[in-house]
Amino acid sequence: MALGPQQASPARAIVWADLVPYASSVFLEVTDRVGPLAGRMVSYLAAPASRGATPLARVVAEGQLTSAEMSSVAGLGSIAEEGFEEIAAVVRRADHAPLFTSTDLTLALRRRRLVAVHCANPAMRDQLLAWVDQTPSLGLRRVPSRLVEQAVGATAALVCPDHSRDFEDFLYRLSERMELIEWSLDRDLTPVLV
Repeated sequence: MALGPQQASPARAIVWADLVPYASSVFLEVTDRVGPLAGRMVSYLAAPASRGATPLARVVAEGQLTSAEMSSVAGLGSIAEEGFEEIAAVVRRADHAPLFTSTDLTLALRRRRLVAVHCANPAMRDQLLAWVDQTPSLGLRRVPSRLVEQAVGATAALVCPDHSRDFEDFLYRLSERMELIEWSLDRDLTPVLV
């Protein structure tokens, strides 16, 4: 028996150890440290179809971890040493009966002055970027692609830590890239002396 929208079951908690993101990421710079940014972004994208999800998509799992909660994560142990301050995720599923079911993951990770956002659904990524561009009070702005390319290379910039074996490996590789991007941002702000 299929559940209608009013009978949909509540979203489950994210099983962090099971995540293996593999698609492109967007990097944002934190310009104002107000509130839990990663959580607000994922909540925004988890909202109904008006945010770019297909009308049949429903949230099946969601969760958020703060730096304190990252010291002991089920199935992973401590992931705090990578320097992330906040991680939030939402998994959405759309049933395209009788042909197939599609599932997409939106993941936002905050580390110091950067936020990396993985959106498996390109429409969700575009919606997020439009929201960031149109909402200066959010305290975020896009990291210029030239700085991302300078930091991690043109090809590597497009694909978030490739060939990750598990979520812990993904976090390690992403942390390295975010470190390079932050260094590139600092270098870009340093005046050149002639």
